[in-house]
Amino acid sequence: MKKYLNTKPKIMHYYTDPINAGGPLTYLQGICESSLVEKYEFSVCYQQKAVMKLTVSDFRRIIREIKTFNPDILHVHGLQGEGFVGLICGKLSGCKQILMTVHGMEYETQTNSIARKFIFRYIIEPYILRKADMVYCVCHDAEKKRIIQKNARYLYPYIHNSIPEIVKFSQKPRSEFGLGDEDIIVVVVEGLQSKKG
Repeated sequence: MKKYLNTKPKIMHYYTDPINAGGPLTYLQGICESSLVEKYEFSVCYQQKAVMKLTVSDFRRIIREIKTFNPDILHVHGLQGEGFVGLICGKLSGCKQILMTVHGMEYETQTNSIARKFIFRYIIEPYILRKADMVYCVCHDAEKKRIIQKNARYLYPYIHNSIPEIVKFSQKPRSEFGLGDEDIIVVVVEGLQSKKG
């Protein structure tokens, strides 16, 4: 990575509509509210609409926001339709580097039509992975998938989503939960949904 003289590297996060967001938005907010703000300058560009509802003016707004902030890295959260829009707008904006985080894949969404799954599995998502400058997944199983291994040009080790609730939990006294000093605590946090495959 290039050296920055007396300035913080600028990172812009690209994400879908925050109203319908889930785990990735929590992850994104965790980054922007962390101590990393001492080292990096963050900004967020929201897509604000579903991909199929985007207009030409929406694309212009997104490109304008990216160009105005002029990030050193555009961090696009998710493949799927949003990842495609983020990648294209980032390229059109002249972004220096595009980092793609794989939170899920469109072809694994159970509610999609067979045609949509096919197009995303064999055309759109491989294209996104090949054109992103950096790719990482949020779990080891996703990282091992053939589509990732075959198409990601620069695949970095997986990084789990942040879970702020675990931090809050760990700050409470063990006695409050009826646990002694010798008790082992194991916490598993997952979203089990058929639409996620």
